[in-house]
Amino acid sequence: MGVFFPFKGVPVQNCGMIHSAIEKLLTWVRRLLPVSRDTDESLPSPDDRREHVRFKYSYAVTIFCGMKKFETFCKDISLGGMKLKHPLPPSMVGKQCKVSIADNLHREPIVFNSTVIADTETPMRISFSGTDAESHTRLKSWLQQRVISDQIKKELTD
Repeated sequence: MGVFFPFKGVPVQNCGMIHSAIEKLLTWVRRLLPVSRDTDESLPSPDDRREHVRFKYSYAVTIFCGMKKFETFCKDISLGGMKLKHPLPPSMVGKQCKVSIADNLHREPIVFNSTVIADTETPMRISFSGTDAESHTRLKSWLQQRVISDQIKKELTD
């Protein structure tokens, strides 16, 4: 019986490194995937404050609240919301708004129904609410692609 060799054309001494990189990459991707109660994997406990993993990725953000428009960038983002780089105008705090997220790859922006979390001292948090499945899936895909890209870049520089 022969040894299975999945990396055709790659020198044997590099296979361990490639396998290690793939394992690390899969670990990151699994963090983005929803976990079912039917699996052995544990869900966050009710005591955990965050339901979603946060990523320190910056995207251009435009918030439309009534007739007002506010442009900034996010400092971090998750599937449940984001923290902004600049405080929102007080008139937007606690309101339902449309939030458009754009990347630098010239893809069509993702638009979410969102609530500006009522923090009058530093109103910089947005919670995605009433999000349609397509927008949620697109954001998940963008985050997965960034995680994979970052992991590949890291492996190439190590």
